[in-house]
Amino acid sequence: MRAFIVKFMTPKGEEKNCILQAENRGALKTLAEQQGWRILQIREKKSIWKKLHTRTLSGTQLIFWFQQMAVLLSSGIPLVQAWTLLCRDWRKAGEKQCLQRGVFRLEQGISVTEVLEESELFPVMVIPMVRAGEQSGQLAEIFQLLGTYYTYVEKQKQGVLQALLYPAFLCCCALGAAIFAIFFLLPVFENLFSQMNAPVPPLTKGLLQVSHSIRAYGPEILIGLGVLTVAVYGYSQQSQRRQALTMRLWRIPGVRKLLLMFSWQRCCQLLAIQIRSGIPLLTALSEAASAVPISGFRRHIHWLCLRLEGGESFSAALAKSQVYLPYVSAMLAIGEESGQYDRAMQAVADYYRWQLTVAVARFRRFLGPAALLMVGGIIGLLVCCLVLPVLDMITTMSL
Repeated sequence: MRAFIVKFMTPKGEEKNCILQAENRGALKTLAEQQGWRILQIREKKSIWKKLHTRTLSGTQLIFWFQQMAVLLSSGIPLVQAWTLLCRDWRKAGEKQCLQRGVFRLEQGISVTEVLEESELFPVMVIPMVRAGEQSGQLAEIFQLLGTYYTYVEKQKQGVLQALLYPAFLCCCALGAAIFAIFFLLPVFENLFSQMNAPVPPLTKGLLQVSHSIRAYGPEILIGLGVLTVAVYGYSQQSQRRQALTMRLWRIPGVRKLLLMFSWQRCCQLLAIQIRSGIPLLTALSEAASAVPISGFRRHIHWLCLRLEGGESFSAALAKSQVYLPYVSAMLAIGEESGQYDRAMQAVADYYRWQLTVAVARFRRFLGPAALLMVGGIIGLLVCCLVLPVLDMITTMSL
């Protein structure tokens, strides 16, 4: 028996996580069908050492894998042979072992979707898309689309990192200036003030007290910061707490709009592919929602699915939901009139991709001046605390 961490949605639309014992994933899916659950994610419970050796593939690895698989399959090479060719020159031993195990499972007749899920090397959103490709016989096209999607995601990440590079450099400079002032300048000024019996302003006195505390408890402060960093990292790695933080952010109007834009962009992109592949709307909507990492959005989409099962139109149900956006509603109405849901969903995905790109560009433009103001404030505080008392002392002596 193996232990699995299962994330599922109950018939009432509640998301839950639990640890279940089963022989394999197929037995878990059978249990879920009996209970009426809709499984969102299944991950085998592993030791910490094993987790370190089997992480999700990076963005560049995903781009390489999906693009090469698309090229090989489009060239007429069988799936198992294409998979074997890509595994042969894979560098990381742990990842290569998982991928080679996938070749063995494919030769046994296991579907590509189950192999990707068992490997746990691929993001959750990949699974429903590959399942759609298998059901429609368009696996090469799906792999090509995934390669294009992760190329776009990687470019966005690079843009954010480049935007953070200059502010990070400024923050490091400010931190270096503060450390130099605390450990080298402040002791000199403190001796000068004591020798001259000059009055110390309250702001400078407070900075001197901070300097004494840091010099006296430096190792303890470093250990505390290290423990805090590890605690924050551990907290962020737990999916339940990440979801709780996301739900708190969901309540903020401006952030909620951005989260909705991101969720609809990903959901509609997958919907367009699945509907174009001949998958019914209700099934496609449920699969597409499972690829969105925001539990609040998934819960509302589950509510929409229940309304659609009751015979209500998609646009009418959306107008009553809490994930309503005007552009999505308008395009759904067009899709219902024309019968071309796939084009409507693709238009929504493209529109919100553009909106998110604009938001990232604005964020990049804001970061530079904000970091510059912060560094200027820190340096200005140091100047006020150190230079102004000296000037006052010189003025007093001259009088």
